[in-house]
Amino acid sequence: MSDNADKYSRVFVLLDDNIMEHCWPTLVSAITELNEAELIQIEPGETKKTIDVAKQLWLTLTELKADRKSLLINFGGGVITDLGGFVAATFKRGMDFINIPTTLLGMVDAALGGKTGVDLDGLKNQVGVFAKPQGLFVCSLFLESLPERELMSGYAECVKHALIYDDELWSEILLSPVITVDLVQEYLERFTSVKKVIVEKDPYEQADRKKLNYGHTMGHALETILLNKGVEITHGECIAFGMLTENYFAFKLGLMTSDDFNAIEQALLTWFPLIHASKSVEIEAIHELMKHDKKNFKNTINFSLVAKPGVCLINQQVDEALFAEALVYYKELLLA
Repeated sequence: MSDNADKYSRVFVLLDDNIMEHCWPTLVSAITELNEAELIQIEPGETKKTIDVAKQLWLTLTELKADRKSLLINFGGGVITDLGGFVAATFKRGMDFINIPTTLLGMVDAALGGKTGVDLDGLKNQVGVFAKPQGLFVCSLFLESLPERELMSGYAECVKHALIYDDELWSEILLSPVITVDLVQEYLERFTSVKKVIVEKDPYEQADRKKLNYGHTMGHALETILLNKGVEITHGECIAFGMLTENYFAFKLGLMTSDDFNAIEQALLTWFPLIHASKSVEIEAIHELMKHDKKNFKNTINFSLVAKPGVCLINQQVDEALFAEALVYYKELLLA
């Protein structure tokens, strides 16, 4: 921070109540210049990632006399970096921002890649812009403050990265049925490097970056439904659901062998809990939500499907009847 002390007129830090309690003391003790920063504190949770909250943040920045030469530091999980990046990128047509993720999900996914945005009427990330942060700082020590459920939520994205890009990484993590902070810290650089490499090749999601959506088309639809129902759920648990059901598509379409399908299924079931609330979710509701997926083209729902560990195929179409089969398959897992 000291090298840029004269670059910015004001420095603001966006964080939520949990980060204020558990992580802010560590950061401000390490970077003492932040004692002079203006803190903007919001309540935690996906429900705060909305246009209404963005508007309140724009008004707050205005009241605090922020200008285009100000800096916004987004300090927190994926909600903070998505929301804060969007607010910064649009305030006065753009002010600089820095991301300091505190969750595994943020470190390996949300804070990387230059995507910002908010949810719209319960639809995830419907409004946003591509905007690169001026810096991204990852400190794995913050992982030690995470509840196990939140650590595993981020680990779903780590698993996704291995499956779409790095078969050697996949083989290595298969050897660890129990996930610990120490294990994640050991592999953190490799987990993050997958998205970095893909985004550098395709920053605006024209081709290879679509691979990062593996598990997310079905997963985001279920996550939206459950959050709107008030069900307590994590992003990673929904992405695990998405990987299981989308692997079923790949298997039934002849893209994935039964050996790979069974091996990946066993690993996912070892690491992630099944979502019992999905018993009440009808395929029509999931299908309707998938129509809003950003990868779609001319009303065609496009999937990114893993053919085998390390190989992911983009722009794959799936017959609607197979959606219903996949949900039946998942419900049978619940009954097993």
